[in-house]
Amino acid sequence: MPQALTATRVSPSRTSGTRLSVTITLRGPTTTTARIPLPPASPFTSTNGQLRFMCRRPVSLGFARGDEARGDSVSRVLNVLRFKRRDSAIHVLDPRSKFMLLVALSVASLILADPVTLLALLAVEAIILKAAKCLRDWLASLRGLLLMLAVIFALNYLTLPSHRLFTSLAMTVRFLDLATAFSIFFLTTTPDELATALEASGVPRDYTLMFTMSLRFVPTLARDLQTVADALKSRGLELEKGGLRERLRNYVYLLVPLIIYELRRSLMVAEALEARGFGAVRRVEPYYELKLKERDYAVIALSWAFIAALAYLSLSGCYGALLAEMLAYWP
Repeated sequence: MPQALTATRVSPSRTSGTRLSVTITLRGPTTTTARIPLPPASPFTSTNGQLRFMCRRPVSLGFARGDEARGDSVSRVLNVLRFKRRDSAIHVLDPRSKFMLLVALSVASLILADPVTLLALLAVEAIILKAAKCLRDWLASLRGLLLMLAVIFALNYLTLPSHRLFTSLAMTVRFLDLATAFSIFFLTTTPDELATALEASGVPRDYTLMFTMSLRFVPTLARDLQTVADALKSRGLELEKGGLRERLRNYVYLLVPLIIYELRRSLMVAEALEARGFGAVRRVEPYYELKLKERDYAVIALSWAFIAALAYLSLSGCYGALLAEMLAYWP
């Protein structure tokens, strides 16, 4: 059973010349002392034994810094589905042209079957992310994908009869290419733009709402999961300790509060839709009207040309000959 720690001493001090810090002593079964360095120009006042801080930047305990840096892998992975507002040439594109770019990159990921060309495709996607100013967000999400990539590589390597290394690398990079293609689309497209594009393409409004709301609530669900996990950790539940069976048993405790939390949220959304008269009018005028521009037509044309070139190389046998030559030189 976790033991509570009580703060018994809080004292300001000076370290490194004029740099201020605060030492907190926590007493319980063991005594822990933590020194918190204050940011520069952070005055404090002491009144009646109470210490008050005036800091513009957050200050954290030194022994909790490792947990904060570790973060939650699920939240990092799902973060690629969350729109990032940037001022870039990719963000200003029409959602329909970005969807065509997504189709072209996905088709290329499925047609190509060797790690060399798939890595070249990944480099092209990284350049697009750099142009969209979202490369750092994508790199941060890769930390959560490492375990999944390792599982894909291991399963292919252990089950394939021949060319195991070649095919395992190709399948791993292919999955990364597909995930990156979807990241480009969702990091640069708002749900409202996507809904407007779907309605303009003739998709019924009910299906458009279901699709866009599911995209909206994927990051929300990850954030709620992290909130419930933090609440359970603060009450002494150690989710990351123990064997696999004990970890699974601990994670079961997340389900009940998370399900109740999401049911309440769904009722709130249903009441909000009813209050706003959703479905009362057959045709709704969009808030803003989409219009394809020259840059959008250029992206669509390049995407179709890329798909046509890949189809020609695949059907003509040129890529098959190149693939056979790669396999001959591959160890």
